[in-house]
Formats: sequence, C-alpha cells, structure tokens
Amino acid sequence: MSALRDAKDRINDPAVADETDAFVRQEGQHSWAHRKHMNTLIKQCPGLKETQREASDIFDDLLATRSTEFHVSYIANIEATFTPLFKVFS
Repeated sequence: MSALRDAKDRINDPAVADETDAFVRQEGQHSWAHRKHMNTLIKQCPGLKETQREASDIFDDLLATRSTEFHVSYIANIEATFTPLFKVFS
C-alpha cells in the first residue's frame, strides 16, 4: 500500500484522495488478517516461513525497481480480477 500512499500526492480530486485513504485502511486490515493467518499456517508447517520470505523478497524487489504507476496498475488489476479468478478455482 506504500505505492498508493506515494501516488496520493499526485491526486488532485479530493473525493479520489478520500477513496484512496479508505482503500489503504481497508487493505491494511486485510493485510493484518493475512499475516495472522500466515503465522498460524507457519506454526503448523514451518517450511512455509521460507516460502513467505521468498515471496516477500520478490515483492520488495518489485517495489524498489518499478514505478508508482506500475504498482497502482498492479493493485487495480488484482482488485478487478481477484473475485472472478477466485471463482474459477472454487
């Protein structure tokens, strides 16, 4: 969500800025829940800790090497496609 915080400085429309803040707060809550769930899974399957670290490293690298525009587009894509894609797998 740091990419959205970075992008917020470029938003001129107060309504869009407010929506961005609300989205970042909502995703912060989701992130907390995912971390809690991941910690529970790691307790049951300790090998997942390395996988989690590797995935985090990949995203940290993307954050460091890609533009804010890339990250905002990536987030928009995930948000737009997650539910329909999830339905494919369920």
